Amino acid sequence: LLTLPLADAVQRCRAAFPLKGHAHLHADIHIVLSHHRRTMLNKRCQTAAVKRYRASHPNGLVVRIEPCEEEAGMNRQQDVDLTEGTKRMGANNGLKSVVNGGFMTVGEVRPGDCDVVDEFVVRFTLSHAQVARCSRLAWAITVTSSQSREFEGKVCLWDLDSPYYSRAHLYVAATRVKHGSLLIVA
Repeated sequence: LLTLPLADAVQRCRAAFPLKGHAHLHADIHIVLSHHRRTMLNKRCQTAAVKRYRASHPNGLVVRIEPCEEEAGMNRQQDVDLTEGTKRMGANNGLKSVVNGGFMTVGEVRPGDCDVVDEFVVRFTLSHAQVARCSRLAWAITVTSSQSREFEGKVCLWDLDSPYYSRAHLYVAATRVKHGSLLIVA
């Protein structure tokens, strides 16, 4: 891909990894260029995950967490309904247990706190305020955040038509999957 002009490389990717129906909504991770798209996809994916959780766990606890008032900018936390299975990424934190850029999955949610398991299978407990302050949703991440990672599940690439998208972005994003059959280009 790096030897082709960007427009040709994007066209080749779209031909090789076509979008089929709403398959992109079922991706395990979304790789985006823009923070706006990241927050939009994270909201959409979390809403769908909460709906699935409520259907399969009618008595399961769902807790609304809201960001701290003093936060601003692109890394501002989103309001979120927190459930078991929520994907989070460490961000803006000072906690030793939470690694900036590290992936975490929420385990059991209780009225005041929840269990969290990081990507190294280390389990720890965080209060809802700590979750809100020290992590953000991780259904969608930026190309930069995806560097040096390889994902097990389906990966959907976004923003390829952006004037800011480069061949380097395409290379990094397209090489995050273990097998081409797991790649979707939106």
